Amino acid sequence: LAVQGQVAAAAAEFEEVLRLDPGHVKARLNLGVALAKLGRLAEARRQFDETLRLDPQNPQALEFKRQAEAAPVRGVGR
Repeated sequence: LAVQGQVAAAAAEFEEVLRLDPGHVKARLNLGVALAKLGRLAEARRQFDETLRLDPQNPQALEFKRQAEAAPVRGVGR
């Protein structure tokens, strides 16, 4: 879905996966990416932090977190 430009729909799917399996690392990482693409950086950062809590050496999560932290904060309070 995200590849097809349906980022919000993809985020909803990742949220559903996480509702069923909160420890699903790939879904959590992908939710963070989708939220970042939607400009919801504060929420994306939380997902990257949780991904790293579950998988501390995840290279993608480390890089996405670095990128999200370098970006200005939008999406606070969403």
